[in-house]
Amino acid sequence: MPEPLHPAAIHHVPPFVTAPGETDVLCIVTAFFVLFAVVGIVHAVILRIHALLLPIKALVFSGR
Repeated sequence: MPEPLHPAAIHHVPPFVTAPGETDVLCIVTAFFVLFAVVGIVHAVILRIHALLLPIKALVFSGR
């Protein structure tokens, strides 16, 4: 038998609020989104640094 709600509690709970013991899908989706965003930004920064250093490497190691 479920516990009765507190008299001051609202009776309609938003759909993103999970019951105790259930998986919080919104949190998991947000965590994956943030993880992929961070990986994408780091990848873009690495590619940018590589593109900036490539001409210097070509000049230094060309033997001229």
